[in-house]
Amino acid sequence: MTINEILYDYTKPPVYGWTFYKLLGILDPASTISHPKFELLPRHRLEEIYTSVAKFTRYWFDHRSTSTSALPYYSHGNDSGWDNSTAYDDQTVCISPDLAGFLVLQCDLLAKLGKHLSADHGAEWSELRDRTSAALVSELWDESAQAFAFKDAYDGRTWTTSTLLQFMPLVAAPFLPSSVVKTCVAKLEPYLTEWGLATERPDSTHYEPDGYWRGPIWAPPSLILESAIRAAGHAEVADTIAQRYIGLCEHGGFAENYNALRGEGNRDLSYTWSASAYLTLRYEMERRG
Repeated sequence: MTINEILYDYTKPPVYGWTFYKLLGILDPASTISHPKFELLPRHRLEEIYTSVAKFTRYWFDHRSTSTSALPYYSHGNDSGWDNSTAYDDQTVCISPDLAGFLVLQCDLLAKLGKHLSADHGAEWSELRDRTSAALVSELWDESAQAFAFKDAYDGRTWTTSTLLQFMPLVAAPFLPSSVVKTCVAKLEPYLTEWGLATERPDSTHYEPDGYWRGPIWAPPSLILESAIRAAGHAEVADTIAQRYIGLCEHGGFAENYNALRGEGNRDLSYTWSASAYLTLRYEMERRG
């Protein structure tokens, strides 16, 4: 506790489901979310992965939940990795739609991997996946705004913002209504600059060229959204995101993040996740021919 506020320990979002599916797809393009090729890895490694991911997934539902929602919450924007995003301007203890999306995909992985390993809890994970995906839509999809909202974990108040973070639930596209997925993909257009996906709409009053998560282009959401949109069947939009991010790196190097309108690197100008995202997208583009 400080003189002004209570500080919590920070964690990071549960991206292990998305990451594992992504790595399987890199090893073998025939491996998909619907039909993951677990046989690409030895059984003892799969058992280790299942045990570890299950523990971290349970953490969110056991220790980051309240009576106001069926969905877990972040205690701060730092938990999401989008530290100062406009999503958390009003309340940092937040039920964030990206968290629910990642957990849906992670529960799906555990359900399928559990079945592959003949584990006892495969059905439990399937049920939790379905409950979470249903709650993501019923609690956070704002029909009037045609967007995913954010929710105060204490009082249940919801709000929408102009942050790119609202689109991250697309990682769970196979478990969302097709109309919601189609709407989200269409609404990405104002965020897509000459260089890629800005983390805040460039026409927003909150946009800052070097505002960390309030405007610049970052590698992680570029890679994750490109993958999610491609898996959802919107290959043309995914191709555009990939091509522009590749062009961004070839223009501005491998910076921590980039000016979304000028394509210049911000902050640390030698960052491994930007290089990793570039190499992944470039490799996949070459593989697609």
